[in-house]
Amino acid sequence: MKNLFNIFNPDNKIANFLTKIMYLAWLNFLWLICSLPIVTIGASTTAVYYTAMRMARDDEGYIARDFFHSFKENFLQATGVWLIVLAFFGMICFNWWTLSGSPNDLLRIASHLFLSLFVIFALISIYFFPLLSQFDMRIMELLRCSLFISLKNIHWSICLVILLFGGSALMVLKFYPLVIFGFPLIAFLQSYIFNRIFRQYLPDHEFTPGSVAVMNDTK
Repeated sequence: MKNLFNIFNPDNKIANFLTKIMYLAWLNFLWLICSLPIVTIGASTTAVYYTAMRMARDDEGYIARDFFHSFKENFLQATGVWLIVLAFFGMICFNWWTLSGSPNDLLRIASHLFLSLFVIFALISIYFFPLLSQFDMRIMELLRCSLFISLKNIHWSICLVILLFGGSALMVLKFYPLVIFGFPLIAFLQSYIFNRIFRQYLPDHEFTPGSVAVMNDTK
């Protein structure tokens, strides 16, 4: 009987796991609802990373409160960044699609340049919204820091991109867990890597629960 009651103890690993599962389902609902206008996807994605990274550090508060706190705080910057990302990826994909279908051999070869640009930009932009969720920075500083961190941690950057695109592919194929937990599950798995990377750029090398930090110099 004692062991049965221990299952419901908040410090119990099983209880902690089940709680996070419930939180991810709730977070997925919030992300979907707040992403419906399309233009708000950047703000809702930043809010997911803010909440998921707190969950990965075991310092989450109320999920909805954390989510909407970040959504409100980062709305303008995250929306601007999302529009930049959307425009850049759209341009790359359009040019790749146009050139790859050309009867001209040189143009088809040139299409590989845009495919390479897609990969490079994916490795950099994977940091945009997680950085916005954790650090106070302007857009140009965000671009510089994302480039620096991506190159310095290229092995982790590749893992993060694989998690994002691999998870998204499974979502499209209606892989059951990702149908229920959606993008927040991917963000939660990525959060363990992001927390590991970002900790070295914090002034005291530790996250303060619920705070947004100023990044140490990345030069």
